[in-house]
Amino acid sequence: MKELELRSRTVKKNKATTNSKHNLPVYDNVLDREFKAEAPNRKWVADITYTSI
Repeated sequence: MKELELRSRTVKKNKATTNSKHNLPVYDNVLDREFKAEAPNRKWVADITYTSI
């Protein structure tokens, strides 16, 4: 293997982190990707990002 410069290649599997089977309420997508507002202070967005150790 060394003479032919062959090396093993490992592939990491993606771990699913989303639990879609829950009984919590799911809110409607009222923004529906329409980011332009007809006036200031009409549409607010936020992002909740977290990591677990």
